[in-house]
Amino acid sequence: MKLFKNILLSVVVLALVAGFAACDFAPKGYEATGGEYFTYILLEDGTYEVAANAEAELPALLCLPTEYNGASVTAVAANGFKDATSVTEVRIPENIAVIGENAFRGCTALATLYFYKGVTEIKAGAFYGCTALEKLELPKSLVVLGDSAFGMCTGLTKVTLSDKVTTVGEYCFAYCTNVSKVYIPHNVQNLAATAFAGVEAEFEISASNPYYKLDENGLPIAK
Repeated sequence: MKLFKNILLSVVVLALVAGFAACDFAPKGYEATGGEYFTYILLEDGTYEVAANAEAELPALLCLPTEYNGASVTAVAANGFKDATSVTEVRIPENIAVIGENAFRGCTALATLYFYKGVTEIKAGAFYGCTALEKLELPKSLVVLGDSAFGMCTGLTKVTLSDKVTTVGEYCFAYCTNVSKVYIPHNVQNLAATAFAGVEAEFEISASNPYYKLDENGLPIAK
């Protein structure tokens, strides 16, 4: 009986561990959307950046490619998927490091955005005006958020910057009017004064951040 109980307990523990593992915000496994939806631009380092195929109607679920012609896809092209209003969910694999300027600007139906760890920079205007986006889980690899990267994403309710972020650009989350909570981690050293323009939120700054603190009104200011 004791042996049976120990076995049963082990099974329960394994099930719980598997359950927690499955709760990561990015879905397990990865399968890119068909190649007919994309075009590619060769970069100087021999890798590629990806953009939408202008002749194809993009599907609602868009899983960006991991490679092309045997080489890695490392970036999303500037304006690559701009105004793609048919897209409701985007998954960005770990091989992609840079999201180009205005890459998904004006994708007004985009409600779900998954990053697999790998993106280090989201450039200016990349997700500007993605008004259906409600939840934002930024990848742990992220370092730089460009100007207006998520400006006018009026559906967002919470912003938590990942620990490696050092730079938050001008108007980065400006006029995300439904955001109620913002967390700023310890590595942020370049936080534009206008980064959260028009946002009335509860701000929290890591106690170990040497660059910023909250003023008497609860707003972030330089130390």
